[in-house]
Amino acid sequence: MLKTYHFYLLFIFIIAFAKGIGLSGGDIEYQIPFAIGCVFIFFKLSNDKWRTNELFFLFFIFTIIIVNYYVVRRDTLIFTFLMLIALKNVPLDKVLRTILYATIIGYTIILSGYAMGLIPDHTVEMWRIDHIITRNSLGFNHPNLLHTNLLRIYLLFVYFYHRKMGIFTLTALFGINYFIYQYSLSRGAFLAINLLLLLVFLAKFRIHKYLIVKSCACVQIMLLTFTILMATAFSHTAFFAKLDSLLTGRFTYVRLQFDETITLFGNNFADTNILFDNSYSMMLALYGIVVTIVFFYWYYKTAKVVQRYQNVTVAIIFIVVSVHMFIESYMPNAVFNITLLFIAKYLYGENSAFNNARNQKGVVKVRWIL
Repeated sequence: MLKTYHFYLLFIFIIAFAKGIGLSGGDIEYQIPFAIGCVFIFFKLSNDKWRTNELFFLFFIFTIIIVNYYVVRRDTLIFTFLMLIALKNVPLDKVLRTILYATIIGYTIILSGYAMGLIPDHTVEMWRIDHIITRNSLGFNHPNLLHTNLLRIYLLFVYFYHRKMGIFTLTALFGINYFIYQYSLSRGAFLAINLLLLLVFLAKFRIHKYLIVKSCACVQIMLLTFTILMATAFSHTAFFAKLDSLLTGRFTYVRLQFDETITLFGNNFADTNILFDNSYSMMLALYGIVVTIVFFYWYYKTAKVVQRYQNVTVAIIFIVVSVHMFIESYMPNAVFNITLLFIAKYLYGENSAFNNARNQKGVVKVRWIL
């Protein structure tokens, strides 16, 4: 029987598929399915039941988002707000599986179109450390998108099949990751996938599982603090120069972002050439102190629930996504930053989303660390 949350799943499939093939908000091919998807969202919301305190809370958050939009002129938070409020009473497993299927289908279509000569390759030449490199997208709009979508597929694959992943599976997944890297040369996603596979392997040992679960709550605060220090106290040091060179100028842009006054509700950078390739500096400089505090507080509280349930799979996802966002700027985008879906479940008190039976088996007891 068709349930109201199936309309939400259809919306999620449309958006995840569109993002998976590289469409953006400025593309008419994205705007049309997005508008259709919004109809499904509002139909679902009209059938949801809300308590008075929930409505006041949502009104308070929406007010912050509207004020932020008035200053920043970016609609990402509005889209994320819409996506997350409609997540109420929707099984998270079904949402994540829908995103996984939509991304795989989109990924396969783009690669197949490129292989058949129907979709052109978009190459990017850039200076990296001491030489010029040529990066290939294999049909995607940018080489980074080629590898970031692979990372998203891997994250969701781990969520559903973590316990079944042995050394052969991990080796095969590393091989695919290395193969794609030969074309994309996207170091961020390549290393994030390697970190993901390493943590999956380490989590098979109980002592390592404990350390992974304990560390997921503090990783974002640590990276935010490091970003702030690099942009301020250490911005004129040799270490800053070396790290900036290694990250192809990312921290130069971070420093320029912090040259602007950090305000409560953000800044409008539309008339500048400043790029955002670090989610932590982006949240403070672009979206402001209020939104940043809200995001990081909710992440921390949700990660503490992950610890309470000893859910190592979700802890791994939280860590890898948080680390990858250090060199990519998608923190407020719920399609790419899937930790926001877990945060929504925490806010609705739907803690069953964290009680994943897949994580209760496949652990090796050890009393020492190699």
